[in-house]
Amino acid sequence: MKVFLTGSTGFVGKQILHDLLEKKYQVRCIVRQGSEQKIAQNKEVETVNGDITDADSLQGKLTGCDAVINLVGIIREFP
Repeated sequence: MKVFLTGSTGFVGKQILHDLLEKKYQVRCIVRQGSEQKIAQNKEVETVNGDITDADSLQGKLTGCDAVINLVGIIREFP
C-alpha cells in the first residue's frame, strides 16, 4: 500500500512517517523545495516537491496512492 503524506517534516509527521515505514508501507511525501533533507532517506520514501496551498502543484502527485494522511498545521500565523 502506498500512502501520500503531507506535513512529514514536522514533529508529528516524522513520527507517522517512521511508523508507516516500520509497518512496511511505501510513502510519498510532499515537501517544499529545499526541505527534502528533512525526510528520512529510505527506499520506501518518495519525495515530491509541492505546496498544498497551491492546487496546481498537486497535479498528478497523488496518482498511485491508496491513502492520504494530511498533517499540515499552521504553527505561526503572520498578518
